[in-house]
Amino acid sequence: MFKVWLVVPNKRVLAFAALINLVFISLPLLFIAVDFTVLSSNPVVWIFYTLMTLFCLLESHASLLIGSGVAVKADKSFLPYLIGIILLLLFWVSLYEFVSKPYVSWLHLNWLQWLTASCLMLAGIYLRVISISTLNKYFLSHIGLASKHRLITTGIYARMRHPSEAGLLLICIAVPILLGSINGLLLAVLLIVPLSFYRMNREDKLMRVHFTHSFDDYRQTTPALFPKLIR
Repeated sequence: MFKVWLVVPNKRVLAFAALINLVFISLPLLFIAVDFTVLSSNPVVWIFYTLMTLFCLLESHASLLIGSGVAVKADKSFLPYLIGIILLLLFWVSLYEFVSKPYVSWLHLNWLQWLTASCLMLAGIYLRVISISTLNKYFLSHIGLASKHRLITTGIYARMRHPSEAGLLLICIAVPILLGSINGLLLAVLLIVPLSFYRMNREDKLMRVHFTHSFDDYRQTTPALFPKLIR
């Protein structure tokens, strides 16, 4: 994963994309009377923005490095946009809930909460980036097939069929836990999780139609989300 940082394509574009994402994520701060001195002294804020910056930079970098795949055949083209909007809403709700009230850990163990959330977030970022890098030109935001699409069963895809979705789910669970947001966690569980499972089901059906027996064999030996520890 980290070898890709040896060559960084278009650093200005990368930095600008990450900055724009962070600005959008921070919009709730404009609608709350915030004491930024107090806010900036909270370690959770630094953890949150460090992880989000890492997420934005690494995912943008991986996408720029391989280029965007173009779907020849796409299914449910609205789905990535819907998930993206709900994901941004989840970040907004979680940040708003964190900032608009005195921060009280609902786990009652701040260090354990921060550590758990950080580990989940880092695992999610890793899965997202390694998925993009492994699929390379076959990586698509939409449910679809790229030109001359091949079934990739190597690397992380030898251990799980949907590592990118697993990474997204980990990130969506990690952010509300880190910020102590019950409503953000409900958004993740009630909206993001069902939509993610729906997307995985549609992708599996599309792959089965296109790759027939080879995908059936792959699905029987490789779990969707929980990675095989032994190959």
